[in-house]
Amino acid sequence: MATIADEMKLKAQEIADHAHAKIARLDEELSKIEKQKAKIDAERHKARGALERAAKFPVKSGADYLCPLCWVDEAKASTLRPVPSPDRHDIFRCNTCHFEAVI
Repeated sequence: MATIADEMKLKAQEIADHAHAKIARLDEELSKIEKQKAKIDAERHKARGALERAAKFPVKSGADYLCPLCWVDEAKASTLRPVPSPDRHDIFRCNTCHFEAVI
């Protein structure tokens, strides 16, 4: 027959088992949050780079206009080509990402 002390120790162990399971669950949640934070930090770093590249956008390379989207987002110097316009606007399309600028 178990004593009161034995029963109390058993209850304490049950409580500790629940705490252990909770710690494991919280560790898993924390790991997911840390991965998400790393992803957000990377996106934030990329956005800061985009701001710097936008400030230094060279507009042209030789006689060719450059794609602002490729330059700002990817740091690529992709050229734009003129395309026919149905009206009086000038249209330029990127040879790489197909961005269109209507001027």
